[in-house]
Amino acid sequence: MSLKADSNKTKAMFGATGMIDGDFMYLVADAAATSVQYGYQDTVCDAMNRSKNAGVNLTAALADYCNSFWYRTFGINPLSYSQEKLKLVVPGEYTGSRQWWFQKCTEVAFFQVAPPRNSIRSPIVDLDYHRDLCSNVFAPGLWPDVEATNLYYGGKEISGSNI
Repeated sequence: MSLKADSNKTKAMFGATGMIDGDFMYLVADAAATSVQYGYQDTVCDAMNRSKNAGVNLTAALADYCNSFWYRTFGINPLSYSQEKLKLVVPGEYTGSRQWWFQKCTEVAFFQVAPPRNSIRSPIVDLDYHRDLCSNVFAPGLWPDVEATNLYYGGKEISGSNI
């Protein structure tokens, strides 16, 4: 998916008007990735295959999938992917993922970046994007100390119960 032609029109199709490109591309990739992760791979793949076989624009098909299924099934508000909404500290409709992003930016560094080839993630969703998000949303220069996190929690040798 390219945003070069008319990014505002494309973002509007997804209910994501006003988002910066990186936030929007993260949203789009998550629509497919979380669908597969949580057992809805047939739902997303069937919708995209039907659209492709019918000659429907695949960007429009993915937008339809998000609007008719993904947002509702997963309780997603597309604007919750916006860094401007992630900055909100008062609980509300856009702030549900703020806690997870804070943990990513301070401890676990679970940054899903695009591999060099064959990725559903855009190459603009790279480590620089994540570094900018952490600094912009939480604090300048904030970046996870993964070594300290692994040391504290036990790394690959977690000692805990009822986890």
